Amino acid sequence: MKPVGIDVSEHQGTIDWQKLKGKVDFVIIRSSHGMNEIDTQWERNYAEAKRVGIPIGAYHYFYYGDKTKNQKEVDNFLSKLAGKKLEYPAFIDFEESNPKYNPPLGALTEAQITTYALHAFDRIRDAGFRPGIYANKNWLTNHMNVSKYPADVAIWLAEWDCPSPTYGGRYDLWQYTDKGSTDGIQTSSLDMNYCFLVLPT
Repeated sequence: MKPVGIDVSEHQGTIDWQKLKGKVDFVIIRSSHGMNEIDTQWERNYAEAKRVGIPIGAYHYFYYGDKTKNQKEVDNFLSKLAGKKLEYPAFIDFEESNPKYNPPLGALTEAQITTYALHAFDRIRDAGFRPGIYANKNWLTNHMNVSKYPADVAIWLAEWDCPSPTYGGRYDLWQYTDKGSTDGIQTSSLDMNYCFLVLPT
């Protein structure tokens, strides 16, 4: 039976982790976004997941295609992970295309986005965490060269509401819906994920 988990952020509000205990096998928590923003529930979510014994991964939502700003986003991510212990990878979330970020990640070439990802993976690995990337089928297929990603990079595919992924490349986690629900979280929608990784025990 493959592990089933959720990913959460401040958008899920104040989670009742005691009720969540035993309902999921893992949780991936947003730590941060942008160059200096922290997810307002990161510290609480991390501490509570640890308290009730749910294995944790983390993710940072990236906005910028500008090289200097993008690297500051990596700095921000790693600053929030300092002193933390993750059982699951530390994921970069690449999906932003809003032109207000001048330019956003999505405005870059495949080669540029791939280079940014590889730089982030190296930094995450050097900080002592397993690197990973979250992206949907379109981004994995058309916005980056996944074949250049090292074997230790966990690929977290978002492809909703289909019986099985139609993405033809490698993936290690599958976010299969954004319409889940579980005890302890009062929200109209929740991302649900399967994990295919073999993790250290």
